[in-house]
Amino acid sequence: MPDDKTLLPANSTDLEYGLETVLKDSIYRKEFDQRLLWDADNIPVDLIPWLAWGLSIDDWDDSWDEHIKREKIKNAIPVSRKKGTMKSIEEAVSSFGASSIIVESHDIPGNNSKLPFYFEVILYGAPLDVQSSMIKSISHVKPARSYFDIIEGVKGLGSLNFVGIGRVIHLKRFNSIAK
Repeated sequence: MPDDKTLLPANSTDLEYGLETVLKDSIYRKEFDQRLLWDADNIPVDLIPWLAWGLSIDDWDDSWDEHIKREKIKNAIPVSRKKGTMKSIEEAVSSFGASSIIVESHDIPGNNSKLPFYFEVILYGAPLDVQSSMIKSISHVKPARSYFDIIEGVKGLGSLNFVGIGRVIHLKRFNSIAK
């Protein structure tokens, strides 16, 4: 039963030829711009997990909001290029919509007891429902030899106005002669 225009091998069964005949019309009838398949902004929502798999995103979670999924896909290639660096950790955190400060062990004041390859991630504006996903994401992109702690940070803006008043009580003049 082989058709001249088939992609099946010559040793295919009648069932496989029948399935190809039935599915061929429904598959080839759809008009679809395949360039959208690799565009994180325009890919249909039901195909987002397949694009994530194609880009080898290690820490994918189907429970994320759509904007987080699209942001993770946009950052997948830059994160993979920098995987194992502190910059990749910053980008992994920023894809969740939070900001962070990374403090390495040699920058922590009074750090005599901590071993090398330790760092702290101070998170600002990280929603509680995605913090476990952030920790998982950081674990995937951090250097393999390193270990870390997460610290929840709070940013605040404010100002204090101080007024100082002083009065000269004693004035003494010094004269110097240059030779």
